[in-house]
Amino acid sequence: MLPVVAKIQVFLAPSRDLPSLNEQTDIVALISYGPRTYGVCIGAFRSSFQLVSALQPRTCGFSSLYAWQRKNVTGPDFVLHDGPPYANGKPHMGHAINKILKDITLRHKLLQGHKVHYVPGWDCHGLPIELKVLQGDLSKQASLTAIDVRKKARDVAVEAIDKQKSVFRCWGILADWDDCYYTFDTKYIKNQLSQFYHMFQLGLIFRDMKPVFWSPSSRTALAEAELEYNPSHRSTAVTARLRLTHLPESLGAHTSEEVFALVWTTTPWTLPLTRAICFNPHLQYSLCTLDSSGCTYIVASELVDSLHNKLNKTVITLATFSGSCLNEASYQHPCCPEEELPFLPGDHVNVTKGTGLAHCVPAHGPDDFLIALKHNLAVECHVDGDGCFSDKAPGSLRGLPVLTKGTEAALQLLSGDILHVEDYERLKEVSFHPKHSGVSMSGGGLVSQLKRRPYWCISRQRVWGVPIPVLYHKVDGRAIINRSLLEQVCTLMDTHGTDAWWSLPVEQIVSEEWLLEQKVTAQELEKGQDILDIWFDSGVSWSCVLDDKVADLYMEGVDQFTGWFQSSLLTSVALKDRAPYRNVFVHGFAVDDKGRKMSKSVGNVVDPVDIVQGGKNPQKQPALGIDTLRWWVSSHATQHATVPVSQSTLQDSKDAVHKLRLVLKFLLGALHDYPPLTTREPESGDSFTPLDQYMLHLLWSLNQQILGMYENYQYNTVCATLVNFVTNQVSAFYCHIIKDRLYCEHESNPRRRDCQTVLFYILETLTGAFAPVVPHLAEEIYLYHPHYTGSRSVFRGGVVAPSPHWNRPHLLQQMNTVLELRRQVNKAAPTPNTWELDAVVFSQGDVFTTLQLFQAEEYSSESQLSEILQVSSVRLSNEPNSAQVQLERTFPTDFTLEWILFIVNRTMPSKLARSDEALVTIFALS
Repeated sequence: MLPVVAKIQVFLAPSRDLPSLNEQTDIVALISYGPRTYGVCIGAFRSSFQLVSALQPRTCGFSSLYAWQRKNVTGPDFVLHDGPPYANGKPHMGHAINKILKDITLRHKLLQGHKVHYVPGWDCHGLPIELKVLQGDLSKQASLTAIDVRKKARDVAVEAIDKQKSVFRCWGILADWDDCYYTFDTKYIKNQLSQFYHMFQLGLIFRDMKPVFWSPSSRTALAEAELEYNPSHRSTAVTARLRLTHLPESLGAHTSEEVFALVWTTTPWTLPLTRAICFNPHLQYSLCTLDSSGCTYIVASELVDSLHNKLNKTVITLATFSGSCLNEASYQHPCCPEEELPFLPGDHVNVTKGTGLAHCVPAHGPDDFLIALKHNLAVECHVDGDGCFSDKAPGSLRGLPVLTKGTEAALQLLSGDILHVEDYERLKEVSFHPKHSGVSMSGGGLVSQLKRRPYWCISRQRVWGVPIPVLYHKVDGRAIINRSLLEQVCTLMDTHGTDAWWSLPVEQIVSEEWLLEQKVTAQELEKGQDILDIWFDSGVSWSCVLDDKVADLYMEGVDQFTGWFQSSLLTSVALKDRAPYRNVFVHGFAVDDKGRKMSKSVGNVVDPVDIVQGGKNPQKQPALGIDTLRWWVSSHATQHATVPVSQSTLQDSKDAVHKLRLVLKFLLGALHDYPPLTTREPESGDSFTPLDQYMLHLLWSLNQQILGMYENYQYNTVCATLVNFVTNQVSAFYCHIIKDRLYCEHESNPRRRDCQTVLFYILETLTGAFAPVVPHLAEEIYLYHPHYTGSRSVFRGGVVAPSPHWNRPHLLQQMNTVLELRRQVNKAAPTPNTWELDAVVFSQGDVFTTLQLFQAEEYSSESQLSEILQVSSVRLSNEPNSAQVQLERTFPTDFTLEWILFIVNRTMPSKLARSDEALVTIFALS
C-alpha cells in the first residue's frame, strides 16, 4: 500500500522527555541523539577459509566415492546410463555440459539417499577415427591393410580416451572409473554380435536395397545423425514437363491438345531415372494453357499464380479437378518413349513450393522409396560408389558425377522439356568430415525397423568397427549366417582379438564340421566386408552395461533424438519389448557468443580446460577454476537448445561463486567459538526469538524449493535462487540484523548462541543446496568447518537437513508487519546509521499485538524489534495519551491508520539549542 504524505509542525522540549499526544492514532517517532559508543566488541571472527579456492580435487575423496556409495548406501538404485562420447579429440565444451549435468544429477540423488549407478563409456569406432588414421587422405588406404588401419585407429581412440577421462575426473565427475565400457572391447563386441543375431532370428534384420546417404569421398553410407547441413547451399532447380499418354475421361472434354504434367525438382540429375509421378489426392489441380503454346499442362491450383510469376507467361485455367482423378493417368518416360509410367498418390506432395507434382525415383529418395514399397515398384540404383552414373543409366550419362557434369548432361538430354531453370537455396546434407555433398543412393545393407522410416541401414563399408558376421557364396552370392558361425567368430575373438575377422582366412574362421553342414567348401566362401553402423554399436550399450535394469535416465544433447536416444529405443523395443529408459532429459549444445557452432577453422573454440586452468595468455584467459565452470554449466545449459559460451557469462559465474564464498567465510568465522552440537538432529527452534524462527522458516522453504528444482532438472533456477537467497535473505537481512548480538554479546549469552545456531543451520542448508553444483566447494566448507575440520564429508555423511518443525507460515504475516515498518524506517531515516535513532511506536489492535511478539516491554534497547529496526531503542505503547507530543495534522475523516512514522530532521543535538521547532514527514499506512 502507498503511504499518504503530509507535512506537519512538531514541537519538542529540549529534553528527552516525550511531549503529550491527543490524537487517537498509531505513531512511530524516530529521534536522533547523535552517535553512540558501544565499547570493545568481543566477536573476533577467525577462519582460514580463503576467498579463492586452493583445494585440489584429490583432497575431496571423490576418486573413491563411487565405490564407497555402492558398498555403503542402502537406498534404492538410481541408474543413469551414459551415452558414450566419441573417442576422438580432446575434451570440449559439449563434454563439459554433458558430464557436469550428469554429475549434478547423480550427486543430488546421492544426497537424497539413493545408491547411484553410472558407468561411463566411449564410442570407439567410426569414420572420423578412421579418417584421422588416414589423415583425411582416403587414397592412403590402398597402402594400408585392414589390420594396419584398425591398429592405428585403436591407438587414436585409446589416446583420446585417456585424455578425456583424465579431464572428466578433474571435473569431479562421480562415476565407476574402474569399470568403464568401451565399444571396441572384446566383451562388448561379443555382446553386440549376440544382440545382432537375436534380432536377425526375429526377422528384424535382412539384406535388401534401400536409399541411403552416401559419401562418395569416403565411399561409405552415412547415418542421418552423421550429416551436417549447409543452410546456404544453392541447388539447380528445374520445372520440367512430362507428356501424358493417358488422360482421365473426366478431363478429355476440356482439351484436344497434348497434355503435360509439370514437375519441379532440385535434383535434376534424377529426371532421366523417373519411374512415376506423385500427386496428392486431397489437393485441387488445374488444367491450364501457357500463352499460345498449343499445349495443356497440369499443375496444383494453388500454384497457378506462382507458375505465372516464375515463367512470366499468361496462364489460362481450362478446368479444375480433384487430385484423385489422376489415379487413371499415365505418362511417357522422357528418355524411353515406348515406356508408359503411372501416376501414384503420395501424401508427401504439397503446395509449399514447386508445382504440386513430384516425379518419383525409388532408389534415390526416402519418400520415393516408400512409394515404391507401397506400389511394388522396382528399386534400381543408377549411381555407383564414386557418386557417378552407373552403367544402368542412359548412355550419355554413364560415368559422369551426378552432382556436377551429370546434372549438366541430364539438362542437355531433356532440354526440349525443360521450361525453367533456377538457383534454389536449400538445406543440403553434407558429410560430417570429408566436406563433400552427400548423394542418396541405393546399396546392399542390413536393415532394421526405424521409428520415422520403416528401415534403418545398419551396414557401413569401412573396416574400423564391428564386423557383420556373414559369409557369401562366391558363385550365387547367397548370404550364410547362423548361430554356429557367430559362436565360432566370438570364440576366435577371445584368442585372436577383435581383428580376427580380418586377420584369419575363412578356413580358420569356420570348422570342417560347419562346412559339411552347409555343404560348401571354404574356397567357395568369402567374408562380408561391411561393419555395423556405430549407432547400432552404441545403441545396444544398455544390454552390456545395465544387465536387466531399465535406466532411470538418459541425459544427452538435443541432437541425440535422431541418434543414440533413437537407436537405443529401437534395439531395446526389438529385443526386450520395452524402452531402455524411464526418462530422457535433453540439454543444449555449446556455441560461441554469436550463436555459431564452435570450429577450429573458424577459430572460435573455447577450451574448458583453459577455463579451469587458464590459457597460454593469463591476462586474456585467467584460470577461473572448476567451481566457475560447473556453476556456468548449471546456470546456462538446461533452458535452451543452444548454449552460448562468452567471457561475460563466465565472469558472471565467477562473480556468483565469489559472492557465495564471501558469505560462507563470514558464516565459518561466526562459528569459530560455537560449541559442537551433540546430535545431527536439527533443533526445533521453539525457544528461539521470532526473528530466528523466521530465518529457520526461510531455510525450510528454500530447501523445499531447491529439492523440487533438482528433481525437475531446473539447475539454472537452483543457481539463481541460491544467489538471490544468499544476497538478500542471508547477507543483507539476517547477518546484518544480528551483528549486534553476534559482535557485542558475551560468547555464552543465550541470545548469541541462538543466532549462532541459526547461522550453523544456514551454513548446512546452503552447503547441501549447492553441493551437487559445486561439490569441491561443499567439501572445502567441511574441511574448514570448526566442528569437522576435514573429519566429515558432505557426500559420505550428508548435511543437517532443515526440520519440518521450522515450517511456521504464521510467522510470515507477523514478520511482514515488522519488515514493512523496517522499510519505512530505512526510507525516512535522516542518517544511514539508524543505530543513532530512538524509536517511539504507538499502535493498537492486531498491529500492537504483533509488535509485542517482538518486544514485550514498553521500552527496550535489546528487544527483537529494536534489532530488526536497527535502532538504539524502541518505546512501544498502545496508550497515545501517555506521550506528550503536540501536533497539527489533517487527514480524511474515513482514513484508518495502523501507525504514523515521523522523524526529527536534525543530525546533531546542538541544533536543538538553537531551535526547538523541526519539520517532519508523516507516513500514514491504511
